[in-house]
Amino acid sequence: MSNRFYKSFPFFVTLSLSILVAACSEGERGFVPLPKDPEVESPQPIVFDAAAVKGPLVNAELRFYKVDLENGPLKELNLATEAFYRTLEGLNILVAEDALAPPSGQSEADTLANIIVAINQLGYTTELGRLKALVSTANDLDEAVSLLETAVGSGSSGVVETNALVRDQLESILADYSTFENTQRRVNELETFREKALSSNGFSALSSLISQYKDAESDAIKLAGWASLEAYFAAVSSSVTTVSDIRS
Repeated sequence: MSNRFYKSFPFFVTLSLSILVAACSEGERGFVPLPKDPEVESPQPIVFDAAAVKGPLVNAELRFYKVDLENGPLKELNLATEAFYRTLEGLNILVAEDALAPPSGQSEADTLANIIVAINQLGYTTELGRLKALVSTANDLDEAVSLLETAVGSGSSGVVETNALVRDQLESILADYSTFENTQRRVNELETFREKALSSNGFSALSSLISQYKDAESDAIKLAGWASLEAYFAAVSSSVTTVSDIRS
């Protein structure tokens, strides 16, 4: 009996291994593999591998800059570029390679005139943002005061603030300025329309703000811009639920 068992043992071992191999081979399986957690990739260090070829390197200085495209002047440039191309689209002007194609039947002179008017309408948000930047880089009190006087129309020729809301604030600073630093600080603390709009709480507050600036505008072209914004806000506010939706 034991001799027959030992003689049959190799056969059973071979059969078992064959079944095991077949079960582990490629093909349909009767189980679903468990999902694996994604591996978190560690940030890779930035390495610069360079060598000097010519020139003195004593006291050489290397500078690296991080470009922020979501804030500051670059963000504003991006928004202005988008607004410009939306303006062209609204005027049915095609951009063909490096040239602009006027609408059918319209002369290049009329097309250019329409672009200028449309861009001026985009300036409805007053000149305060530009003025704040100029005053912040002024060299002394006289230069800062000269910029303010030009903005309210009492100084040398230049860009004049046409919105009474802003002009009244600037005239208030001119009537009671002291030191250079104090003047710069007071101008910098003035809120632009955009800053006020971004901090508005609800549709009613934003609608009221638009109306205030529109009613205070004396320039006909900018007034048309305010009217367009007012109409756009009325149309958009009926299809969104929060002010943040309009901001986006």
